[in-house]
Amino acid sequence: MLPGRTYTFDDIIGILKRRLFVIAIPVLLAGVATVAVLDRLPNRYRSSTLIMVVPQRVPESYVKSTVTARIEDRLQSLSQ
Repeated sequence: MLPGRTYTFDDIIGILKRRLFVIAIPVLLAGVATVAVLDRLPNRYRSSTLIMVVPQRVPESYVKSTVTARIEDRLQSLSQ
C-alpha cells in the first residue's frame, strides 16, 4: 500500500484474490485444529438442582387452586 493512494473496491478485491491462500490456509488450519482438540476433550459438565416444595399456605376458601395434579406427579414430570 502506497502512502497517499486511495484504493477502490476493485483494488481491495484484487488484493484479496491474490492473497487468498495466505488468508484461507491459516483460517482453515485453525478451524481443523479447534475441532480436533474439542473432539478429544472429555465431557465434564454435570448439572444438578434442588427443588423445594412448599405447600399452599392460603386457605382454599380464599384462593382456588388452578393446579389439579398431585405434587408427586408434578415432580415426576419435572424429572423426565
